[in-house]
Amino acid sequence: MHFSRQAQVLLQDGSYIGNLSVATHYGVAGSPGGGPYFELWLLVGEDDVIARAKFASVGCPTSRVIGNTLCRIIETRNQSILDNFDTETLTTLVGCVPEGKEHLLTLAAQAIRSIEEIDN
Repeated sequence: MHFSRQAQVLLQDGSYIGNLSVATHYGVAGSPGGGPYFELWLLVGEDDVIARAKFASVGCPTSRVIGNTLCRIIETRNQSILDNFDTETLTTLVGCVPEGKEHLLTLAAQAIRSIEEIDN
C-alpha cells in the first residue's frame, strides 16, 4: 500500500514525535516498551485550548501518520474536541491504513479516552 501525498508529508514531520516535558495531560494505550502502544501528551491552557500536542508510538510509518494527523488537528482547538474522537473518527481523518495496522487506530483512540490531567 502506498501512502497518500499528504500522508507522505506527515511521515517527514517529526515536530509532534516525543514526550512533552511541560504537558498538563497524558494518555496511554498499550504497553510502552513492551508491545504496541500509543502515548499522547498535551499542554492545555487555562482556556481549555490545546496549545501543544505530542505523541509516541511503535515508530512504524502508519503510527507516525496517525500521531501526526491527530496532533495537527487537535492543536489550537478546545480540549472538548477529544470528547468525540474514536476509532471511526480517526479512520475518517487518517484514511485507509495498511492491512494489519488497523489496531494502531484503536490504540490512538484508547489513548485519547485515557487522557488525564498530570502534575508537573
